[in-house]
Amino acid sequence: MHRLQVQWESIPPKITVLTSILLLNVFLLSAQSDYYWSNEQKITLVESRKAVSIEFAEKQNSASIQSKLNSNKAIQSFEFQAAAQRLLLHFEEKVEKEKVANLLDFKESEIKHISYVQELKDGFELWLTAKIVLEMKRGSRWTDLARAFPDQNLKFSKGEFDAYTIIEVAQIKDVLPLANRIKESGLVEWCHPDFYAKKTKHNDPFYPDQFQLNNTGQVVDRIRGVNDIDCNAPEAWTITKGEESLIVAVIDDGVEDHEDLLDATGTSRVLEGYTPFTNGNGRPNRDGAHGQSCAGIIAASHNEVGVRGIAPAVQILPINIFAGAETIAQIANAFNFARINNAAVLSNSWGYSTCEGRFDAIDRAIANVVSNGRNGKGSLVTFAAGNSYANCVEYPANLESVMGVGAVTNRGLRSDYSNYGRTLDIVAPSNGASGVRTIDRMGQAGYANGNYTGNFGGTSAACPVVSGVAALLLSAFPDLTATQATTILLNTANDMGVAGKDNEYGFGRVDAYAALLAAAGNESFGYCNAQGQSVEDEWIGGFALGDYSNSSNARTYSDFTDEIITLEAGNTYPISITPNYSGQAYPDAFRVWIDFDQNESFEANELVFEAGLANATVTGTVTIPAGLSGETRLRVAMKYEAFPEACEVFEYGEVEDYTVRFQAGGSGINCDAPGNLNAFNFENNNATLTWANIASAQTYDVRIRLNGGDWIAFEDLVENEIILTNFELGILYEFAVRSNCADGSSTYSTIYTFEYNTATENEYCAANGAASQYQWIDLVELNELSNPSGDEGGYADFTDLTASIQRGKTEQIYISKGPNTNYLFDWNIYIDYNQNGIFEAAELVVKGASESNEVLYGEFDVPSNALLGKTRLRVLMKYEEDASPCGEFEYGEVEDYSVIVQSASTNHQSNKPSATALSASRIGQTPDLVLFPNPVADYLHIKNLVLGEATAIQILNNNGQVVFEQADWVGEAISVENLPTGNYNLLLYAGEEKQVLPFVKTGE
Repeated sequence: MHRLQVQWESIPPKITVLTSILLLNVFLLSAQSDYYWSNEQKITLVESRKAVSIEFAEKQNSASIQSKLNSNKAIQSFEFQAAAQRLLLHFEEKVEKEKVANLLDFKESEIKHISYVQELKDGFELWLTAKIVLEMKRGSRWTDLARAFPDQNLKFSKGEFDAYTIIEVAQIKDVLPLANRIKESGLVEWCHPDFYAKKTKHNDPFYPDQFQLNNTGQVVDRIRGVNDIDCNAPEAWTITKGEESLIVAVIDDGVEDHEDLLDATGTSRVLEGYTPFTNGNGRPNRDGAHGQSCAGIIAASHNEVGVRGIAPAVQILPINIFAGAETIAQIANAFNFARINNAAVLSNSWGYSTCEGRFDAIDRAIANVVSNGRNGKGSLVTFAAGNSYANCVEYPANLESVMGVGAVTNRGLRSDYSNYGRTLDIVAPSNGASGVRTIDRMGQAGYANGNYTGNFGGTSAACPVVSGVAALLLSAFPDLTATQATTILLNTANDMGVAGKDNEYGFGRVDAYAALLAAAGNESFGYCNAQGQSVEDEWIGGFALGDYSNSSNARTYSDFTDEIITLEAGNTYPISITPNYSGQAYPDAFRVWIDFDQNESFEANELVFEAGLANATVTGTVTIPAGLSGETRLRVAMKYEAFPEACEVFEYGEVEDYTVRFQAGGSGINCDAPGNLNAFNFENNNATLTWANIASAQTYDVRIRLNGGDWIAFEDLVENEIILTNFELGILYEFAVRSNCADGSSTYSTIYTFEYNTATENEYCAANGAASQYQWIDLVELNELSNPSGDEGGYADFTDLTASIQRGKTEQIYISKGPNTNYLFDWNIYIDYNQNGIFEAAELVVKGASESNEVLYGEFDVPSNALLGKTRLRVLMKYEEDASPCGEFEYGEVEDYSVIVQSASTNHQSNKPSATALSASRIGQTPDLVLFPNPVADYLHIKNLVLGEATAIQILNNNGQVVFEQADWVGEAISVENLPTGNYNLLLYAGEEKQVLPFVKTGE
């Protein structure tokens, strides 16, 4: 924290020498506090004496190490890194490292180095090696360092790719203090020990299940998705599927050849890669499968075999950083190799499980590839944010130079494990509800006994989604710089959570199609991103230009582009910016830009005002050049202790954007239609309507109507709000507003639609299951309400979730239970239609029983006289008998929801998942039949089909003509390669029953 102020007090002078020695010894026995340098900051280390690292001088083997240590009761855990000849030990109690050799029965001649572990503030462990890694300052030489440290016999060597210098130290105890002395000498750019630190992997057969590519609301792993929670891959494929010349580096535990990573000629698209630890070719070790699955998400072929990747034409450059006990310098080598081998995108589904640590060697290697990769245009680097449920993004995903990627489920919510925080940039679909389908290592070498896996996930699966989208973007538009590509991906992401960038979802969910359209010019590139990352201490409290003024609260970025500031070309206007502070005032600098040439970029000559450093209102003037017209963007930025740049993400401060409208000097005032329409305060049939104030408006006209009905107008309103009455519960209304200015009226604003409803005040009886750990409600879905849940302890209040139903309409509700099918449970569902706070017998809308844990549905008719507005829905699931709507029962669960009863004329969408009807008796259920692949080019298969005997099939074209039939079909693949492209229906006959399965034939 840059404000931390600590006042040190001197030690009382009367303390005795003996007491000083005793205190010192106690301190050393507990922990020694130290530091190392990275990113020009001291990073605190605490030495733990309960863990040591041993580097061996003589070769040891794993078997002898294990036999020697397995029965040693003093050892809590150990890890032998055979390739590095390093042993990491955790002890039950503190140990003296000088006695470790005897304690473990090693000869002193066998041990080269021994050292205690160093811990960061968050407990992350760093293990010293006998090497220091650094970068010399320009003009400094190794001989300068040797002369500066004559007490050390320094041994220098060039690191891989000439990217850094390595110093080997004779005594490991000297590594940390020597590294700090070298950094503080001023002869180097950066310097720190070459630590070893543990890295963490941030862990289809059927394309229809790949919800991350195309989410249609399909059920995957018994969880129904939400339509369009995906990356819009099929839409993007209409523009590009990637270029064969583009290279994506997968920095992970290796990638090898696969049947689903072939080009059109059958040649593998997996290049010869790199393994920093062994100088290998980047292929997996014996237990490596993580990188293979990541590569499948990025680049699996569209060959009707297995799954589909986002960029199926690109090449994969495998870099294996999990081959051994890689040090920090060796990890840096991975990025240097990717840069030298022209990787356009570097995908990293791994990280260090710390948000505190940083290492200059890695930072500089990443910065180098981001700035200088792709022949100077820069490469795009993605990192998984981490899976530790933490309110911080792990290193290196938290670096400004990379895109930190979080995970969302197919339901559109942040996956609970996915790390979040102010350095999160973007999210992509992964597991958390349903598993991700991707490739596995061929045969039995990977996660599953086959070539594919359906259970991949974590931010590990989200990161390659963004990498694949980046590969499409740079394939279609290779002249984009890495900065431009990153800006497009962030600016076109589907906003999730609160408006704008937020800690839960960053800029939103990556959108491949929108990014390609933006780059193609069908949409503008948009203005670059700029914002503060913290407004805990200071923010922009007020901004004024000419006659316009605006006061605002603390946000890292505020989009006020709905606010129109009208300025005359050739005129000069007063300007003021007022900072606000939560407590103490701090020195801040201010800048304002106006995009005069309207090219969606802020150039140096468009900086119209700057002031700093100040901690109170700053003032000045802004002159508008003559001859300007139209609308453009104005940006205000406030940054702690330094001038902000127009496209900068900085730590402390805020950015605000506005719209400026230019008018010719001396003309009348142009009038703009208001934005930010809203409706609220629903009570006693009244509602308050509001809209944004327009500075040039003298009055406003409002018109309102029933949805689709005739307008009713209210004119010449002085204020930007109106209170109206006679609204009806459960009805949709629309309203629009226009401004009346000196030279006339604006057009009416965009129509704002709202539904009038009020919450009931009823107190409902309690109901719950006493034991829900065996079976619980895991899905309730009714129209727009869809809630997958877990064991809620017998009762859950989900009344903040609301469904709309219509008078006189037959509705369907979908339910399921978890986790198994071993027990019969009865379902009883009530809706309080008369809104009296009591569930009456006539309000039991669905009842039935089932052992199935698949999705079930029940139908009910909404009474035509049901009261309009919000009321209560109660779902009860009880073991082997009906549940009363009130009271406690032994096994099962209860969930409460809200419904809004609407009039029969109201339209609402209804999601209808594939499900089995819930009847009043025990029912069985078989999985739905699924055609795959669909769309199909050559051969069609049917998933979940069970054939007892030969059956008959027919294929009908869109005109109903039979184009294929077979009377004795026994389940083999169906060839459709000779069919013209188009829509078809496959008819499957079983006795008297017939099933119709639609599919699309493509020309691929």
